[in-house]
Order: sequence, then C-alpha cells, then structure tokens
Amino acid sequence: MSDLLKHRNLQAVAKELNEKFELKFKTINTREAIISHILDTIGNATEEQQEALSPEAVDVYNALLAVPPVDEVNVVKEVSEDTEDACQAYGVAYDGGDPECKACDQAEECQEKTMKTAAAKSVAKKEKPVKEVKEKAPKAEVVKSRYGHKVGSMSAAIDDMLWVGTSKADMVSSLMEQFNKNEAAVNSKIKGHLAWLKKQNIVEVSEADGVYKTPVESI
Repeated sequence: MSDLLKHRNLQAVAKELNEKFELKFKTINTREAIISHILDTIGNATEEQQEALSPEAVDVYNALLAVPPVDEVNVVKEVSEDTEDACQAYGVAYDGGDPECKACDQAEECQEKTMKTAAAKSVAKKEKPVKEVKEKAPKAEVVKSRYGHKVGSMSAAIDDMLWVGTSKADMVSSLMEQFNKNEAAVNSKIKGHLAWLKKQNIVEVSEADGVYKTPVESI
C-alpha cells in the first residue's frame, strides 16, 4: 500500500476539503468513509476548486483512483471459510481509530482491502481525474516612473512634468484633465507629492519663475 494512502494522510486531505470547501465532515471516521468522502468531494468539484487543492491532496486523490476495484462480497466470504472466528468487517469496514482493528494481526491487509472497496464504490459513480496543479505564472513586473511611481498613476505623471519643468498652474490643469479630479484634490496631491520627494530624499525639486523642475541628470 502506498504511503500516500496511510490513514493520517487521508485525514489530512479530508481536513483540507473541510477548510477549502466549507464542509463539516468528521475526520475522525472510518477509513472507508474518509476515502468515499475524498473521492466524491474532489470528483464532483469544479475545475476551479480542483486547481485550488494542494499538490498533496491531488496526489492522494489520484492514488485512490489508481487502486483496482475489488469484490467485497468475495473478500468477506473467503475469510469466513478460512478462519472460524474471522472478523465480519474484514475488507469493508477497517477503522484506524478502533483499538481492536489496530491490534488485529490482519489489520494491514484489511486496511488495504477496505481502501480498494471504498475506491471501487466511488469510482463506479463518477471517475474524474484531477488536472495536474499548474504553477502560477509570476506577476507582471510593475513599470515605474523615473522617481519610482507606478506608470499611469497621478504620481508618475507629476514626476514626468517635474523633470520637463512645468508651472503649478499647468500641472493642475493637466492632471485635472487626465485623471478627472477637481482642482482642490489635484492641488493637495501636488503638495503631498513634492513633500514626499523631499522627505524621502528622492530628488531635489527647484522652483524658478513659477516653474517646478528636477535636474535633468536625475533620471
């Protein structure tokens, strides 16, 4: 049996499904119930929900789908004939939380057969492999103005006008038109922007004859 399908891993996937799908499934449950829950929940999930699953959950689900079906009736019958006091739940109701199941010398084999039985039931309903989890593409790099502001923002527009050299009146007029802001808002933005450049020691802004300008070499 794959280590992926150990009881603790199945419980971890069930817990993840509870959190991501807002379910209230009890993870302290029989192995058969947990396997059926995982197969049914992921198998019926939308493509978007499946892509949100962790790689570990995807691996467990695909491992369960790969388990070959088993005839649970034959399993119980076979054990009953060979062992006089055989467990009647053999192969169909292994419970990892039950001390008797843990102590049983057939526990490991029973656990594997239980897994196959549960998998066969759910796969018979609907077999829907999960797509491989795709790595998210890196975020596009934000293009900045010459003084470190996002291109397309009001701050970047002020940076450009300061570098060229622009009067405050022209800055106000241009920004009001570009960004559909009122005069008071634009004046406040310009004042705050100039104070920010000075406070952060980003660039020196000079003013001569009403024209605000930064040094050309400050690109």
